[in-house]
Amino acid sequence: MEERRADAEGKAMSASQQARATFFTGFPATLFKLFAPAIHAALDGRVAGYVSDSFFRDGEHLTFGGAPVPTLTHSEFARIAQTRAVEVVHFFQNQDAMWCIPGLAGLGDVRVIDFLQKLDELGLPHTYQTVRDERLWWQQQSQERIGAVAGMLTDPRSRQTLRARVNAICKGDRTPLMAIAFPGETEYFNPHKHQASLVPGPDEIYVDVGAAHGDTLEKFLKVTDGRFRHIHAFEPTPGQYRQLQRHASREGVTTHCKAVGAASGSITFYDNPENPFGANAVAATGTPITVPCVRLDDAVPECSLIKMDVEGYECKVIEGARELIGRCRPNMAITCYHYPQDLFEIVEKVRAIHSYRNIALRHYGPSLYDTVLLFSDRQRFDGAQSA
Repeated sequence: MEERRADAEGKAMSASQQARATFFTGFPATLFKLFAPAIHAALDGRVAGYVSDSFFRDGEHLTFGGAPVPTLTHSEFARIAQTRAVEVVHFFQNQDAMWCIPGLAGLGDVRVIDFLQKLDELGLPHTYQTVRDERLWWQQQSQERIGAVAGMLTDPRSRQTLRARVNAICKGDRTPLMAIAFPGETEYFNPHKHQASLVPGPDEIYVDVGAAHGDTLEKFLKVTDGRFRHIHAFEPTPGQYRQLQRHASREGVTTHCKAVGAASGSITFYDNPENPFGANAVAATGTPITVPCVRLDDAVPECSLIKMDVEGYECKVIEGARELIGRCRPNMAITCYHYPQDLFEIVEKVRAIHSYRNIALRHYGPSLYDTVLLFSDRQRFDGAQSA
C-alpha cells in the first residue's frame, strides 16, 4: 500500500515538475560534487543553469560529462523566475548558506528544494539504497519501535539527533540535522569533548575495524598524543592495506589484511578503487575479490576501544565479537547510517551482549553520512561527570 501510494505521489510530482526549469545552486560544496552529476543525468541533462553565489566569474560554466551548464547571476535568474515556473535544487552544507533560500523563493514561482528531496523524487540513492526506499522504511516503522530505540539512548541530544535524521530522510530537510551535528573532526573520538564522541585514555587497546588507509588510526594517535598500549587495525582491500602498512613499523601497532565478521574463513568483498572508502561485503558496487575473514573473538585477546565502519556489515562484526565485548566491555564507536535498519539492529545486538550504561547517537556531517552510535560504561555523553 505504502509503495503504491509512493509511486502515485512520485508520478504526480514528476508530472507537476515537467513544466519547471531546474537550476542548481551550492557549488563548490562536496555534496554538489557527489550528487549533482547524478541528478543532472537523471534529468537527461535538462538543467537550465547554475545560480551563482559569486563563486564564478562572468562567463564561467559548470560541465557535466563535457556538457556545459551556464552560470547565472541572481539578477539574471530573477528575470527568468518572473516569466516562468522554476525550481532550484540546493546543495548547501551549513546553516549560514540557508539565508538565500527565502530570497530565491520570493523571486517568482520558484520552488527551492534540498538535493535530498530531489534524489527522492528521481529514485536516486544517497548511500546504498534510494532515498525513496529509506523514507518508506522509516514511514513503515511503528512509533512504538522508534520510541523504544529512542528510549535506549541515554541523553537528550541523542534523541534530538534521531528525530533530525528521520526528518531529513522523510521530509528532505537537513537543517535540523546540520544544527545538531558535531564537527567532523570529532567523529569517533576526540581529546576532551565528552559530549561529542569518545575521549580515549592514555592506555587504550584500540581496535580499528575498517581501517582503510589509516586515517582514523592517525586520528587516534593524534588524539592520544601517541600514548596507547596496543592497536589492531583491520583492512581487507589490498590497495588500502598497502597504505595502512606504513603504520605497521610503529611499536605496538598490528595491521591485519583481513575482513572481520561473524565467522572465520573467507568472504566475497567488493573493492572499488574509484571509491576506496566504499569497499564492502554487502552491496555489489565494485570488483568482487575473495578475502580472508576473522572473528574479533579469535583475533584480539583484549581491547578497551573499538571503532567499526564497515559499510553495513557492522552487525556481523558484533556477532563475531560477542565474547570479547562481553568480557572487556570496551568503549565502542559504530557507524549506523549505511542502511536504515542498522541503527535498530546494532543497538539490539549490543544490548543482547552487554547493557551499556551510556548509549549515544551522534551525527558529524551536513547530509546523511556519518551517524555514529557510541557505547560506554566509563563515559557519559550528557555533559555530566562520569561515574
